[in-house]
Amino acid sequence: MDLKRVESQRSELVLFVIALVMICLGVIAYISFRQAQGLLVPALTIVSLLACLYIIDKERRLRNLQRKLIQELVDEKDRSASLETRLKEITALYRAISTVNSVVEPEDTFDAVLRAGLELVGANRGSIMLIDELDERLKIVSAQGLSQIIIAQTRQKLGSGVAGWVAKHCEPVLVDGAAKDDARFEDTFEIDDDELHSSISVPLHLRDEVLGVVNLSLTGSASNDELTEYELRIATVYAQHAAAAIENARLRLAAAMSGIPAVSDV
Repeated sequence: MDLKRVESQRSELVLFVIALVMICLGVIAYISFRQAQGLLVPALTIVSLLACLYIIDKERRLRNLQRKLIQELVDEKDRSASLETRLKEITALYRAISTVNSVVEPEDTFDAVLRAGLELVGANRGSIMLIDELDERLKIVSAQGLSQIIIAQTRQKLGSGVAGWVAKHCEPVLVDGAAKDDARFEDTFEIDDDELHSSISVPLHLRDEVLGVVNLSLTGSASNDELTEYELRIATVYAQHAAAAIENARLRLAAAMSGIPAVSDV
């Protein structure tokens, strides 16, 4: 039974009650006029009582059924919204991953990964930081919205700051406002060219190795208000694919520098 049919039955029940009340009032008025009550009034009272009990029970059943149908409609709407969100997420991920995979030259991979990540979550500033194997520090290999001085001078220790914490613990984080207000992060530094709204830092994790970190931020010049857990989740999934593309590019660059052809892609 659908909701429209329940509403129809409840309307019919109301009309039945009105008709019953009118009939009872008419009979009582007729009896009072004729003054020939006898057993008719008690019998009419019993019938009216039984009718009222039936109506109350019927109304209760219809009300419960209506509530159940409304809840089913709400659940169905929630499922539809969830599926729509999931489809949107998959489409955005596919577009971002396709952009990265379409890069031909390995030296362009880092910038392509960052641009696709920024577009994916709607951020306007970001960077890719990779771990230098020589000194175990994070260095910026691609950036948007950062000065060349910051890019050249940044050498962040593992465990230090947001990116260092993410690389050390291999856990993504979402930070609202200034990172210095979060007790998890030590030795943070602020970039004061724009007011920072929120930021995401996601580890680039491939198999059992952390390659680096993707940082995506919203500043005062961004059109969005804030990054949310949704963007954090989709950025984390994206980073898994981006890590493979970055490692592949690093192998190809290393092979090109040594003059040895790359054996295979990651």
